[in-house]
Amino acid sequence: MDVQHVIAGLIALVVPLVAALSAPAQAPLAPAPATTCSLDGRACVSRDPGGRAASVWRRGPRGARMSVWRASITSPRLAVADDGRSLVEIYPGLNLLNPGAGPDTVVFVFHRPGTRPVSVRLREVIADVDRLPAASGSHRQWARAYGYDGRGSFVLLTAEGRNVRFDPATGRRR
Repeated sequence: MDVQHVIAGLIALVVPLVAALSAPAQAPLAPAPATTCSLDGRACVSRDPGGRAASVWRRGPRGARMSVWRASITSPRLAVADDGRSLVEIYPGLNLLNPGAGPDTVVFVFHRPGTRPVSVRLREVIADVDRLPAASGSHRQWARAYGYDGRGSFVLLTAEGRNVRFDPATGRRR
């Protein structure tokens, strides 16, 4: 996969990351949207009241929501694949690590119906956590962009400049 296609496929996710980087470190993150749709808009995920579960759905006839499946979640930040068959929880700080975050910090959790969630830890995607660039006096940047690419992969562009591709069905690197 060429870098231009990855960047084009992730453009919808770059705006929130840029906004997070340009905001002062003390400014609170914008609240996570209650509903997030896939890159092509065919599938959406909505957080349930209370934030402990999410429902993946599609638009049916006359715009009605057709439920596809549900997942237990902990993070308010979510991304869903175009086909609606996978969902990724994203580190609550988006692309910025809190001061206490270390190599074992979970940055993504892959969900798929009928399977156990798969966690991806920072050490699995960043070569040297201690050398990550500072985004402010207290936070470090670990990602430049991430999201589904519309070609069956979840892609991460790390702060180190590496592209890391994941198989959404397994949550493992490709």
